[in-house]
Amino acid sequence: MSNSVRPCLTFVDRTEEAVKFYVSVFPNSKVVEITRVEIDGGPIPKGKVLNATFELDGREFLAFDGGPSFNFTEGISLMVNCKDLVANRARAARPHAARPEGRQLGRRDAGHVEDEEDRHRGARKGVPQHARRVTDRPKLTLERTFKASIDEVWELWTTKEGIESWWGPEGFSVAVRELDLRPGGDLLYAMSATAPEQIEYMAQAGMPLTSEHRLTFTEVEPPRRLAYRDLADFIPGVEPYEVETAIELHKVPEGVHIVLTFDAMHDDQWTRLARLGRESELSRLEALLGARS
Repeated sequence: MSNSVRPCLTFVDRTEEAVKFYVSVFPNSKVVEITRVEIDGGPIPKGKVLNATFELDGREFLAFDGGPSFNFTEGISLMVNCKDLVANRARAARPHAARPEGRQLGRRDAGHVEDEEDRHRGARKGVPQHARRVTDRPKLTLERTFKASIDEVWELWTTKEGIESWWGPEGFSVAVRELDLRPGGDLLYAMSATAPEQIEYMAQAGMPLTSEHRLTFTEVEPPRRLAYRDLADFIPGVEPYEVETAIELHKVPEGVHIVLTFDAMHDDQWTRLARLGRESELSRLEALLGARS
């Protein structure tokens, strides 16, 4: 195929190996052309790959060896769009199974099912198409004013100890597994029902008492603004989708004013439950701050 604009991947070395690996694990893929050094005695050994053209799922890429000054980060990835969660799991897991020496960066039960970094330093993400449609739902806003300093509230929202001390609705507890506070960084945590009425409700709804969650920070501006996206993947019978949340902190004479904005859920009932849950969280935060003063 012919493309006027092609993504270019520059590897430290071993371009040919990387290209053949990617082609072997993604469907509808092939090596189009590999250009090698043909002259002997030059600065680059004869037979060394100059560049490679290849296709992944019909899209054309170009690849080079660039030396040690070129390296990939997790900001560069190959994303696989899947129509449903089952297909997503199967396709995202396939590259890791094909190359067992790849290092798994992280896992969630849905959404970015596997974020993997292979030996060639390129990350692959499997993302359900429906999970990315987050702009067609209305926003909800909650506001509270607390007698506390802005730095104190920021710490409670952005540290492991702070999050575990109040996060989650009443009757639930949170255990932070991993916290990477930066745009693109993740918070991994487990949320467990602890109160008898919450345990009973979760059991009746067919939901696990403990569930693993991951959210990804999109904005981190200490100590005034924090935004993140997380995946609503815990609702029986509903395909996962992303929910955006933003927290703004403002100094006021009384202390700190919080504006919490978040996406509505997929229907009115779950939106009402989400609002009640956020209000309960803010009440727990208020109680914690009150006990400290």
